[in-house]
Amino acid sequence: MPSRRPIKDSGGEKAPPQDDLKDADTEQDAAPRRAPKASRVAGRSKWQRFKSWFRDFRLYMYVLFFAGSFVLFFLGVLSIWAQRLLGPGLESWFKALGSYNSYLFFAGLVCIITSAYVFFALLSKLAEFRRLVSTKSKGDFVHGLDRIERLAFELGTQANEVVADRKREFRIRH
Repeated sequence: MPSRRPIKDSGGEKAPPQDDLKDADTEQDAAPRRAPKASRVAGRSKWQRFKSWFRDFRLYMYVLFFAGSFVLFFLGVLSIWAQRLLGPGLESWFKALGSYNSYLFFAGLVCIITSAYVFFALLSKLAEFRRLVSTKSKGDFVHGLDRIERLAFELGTQANEVVADRKREFRIRH
C-alpha cells in the first residue's frame, strides 16, 4: 500500500501544512472505495469457460445436431415424395407448406451433410488421439507429442488428463 506521506518537492515550493493533510486524509477515507473486480475462476474469462465447456460436450451436441438433421431431412423427403405416409395431420402440414416443400428438403440435405461432416471429423480425431496415446514406446509418444497435445486440447478436459497421466507414466517433463 502506498505511503500517505507528502512528496517533497525539489523546487522552491513549500509542502502544505500538516493540518491540511489531515483534512485531505479524512476526506479520502470518507469517500467510498471501489471494490476490486471479482476474480475470474482459474484466470479464465466467461468466453474461455464457455469454449472449454463446449469442447467437453461437443460430441453430445454433434450427436443431437445429427439426429435433428436426420429428422429434418426425413421430413423433407416425405414432403416431396410421400406426403400421406405418416397420416393426415402431417399431410395437411405438407400441403400448407405448398411450394416450400423443396426448401425443407434442401435444408435437411444441407444440415445432414454438415452434421455428418463435423460428427465424423470429431470421431476421426478421437480415434487418432487414442491411437497416438496408446503407444507403448516412449520415443513414439515424444515424437507425436505436439499432435497429441493439440488433439487433447481440441477434445477437451478428459483427453488432457489422459495426456498428463501418460506423461507421468513415461516420466516426461514438458
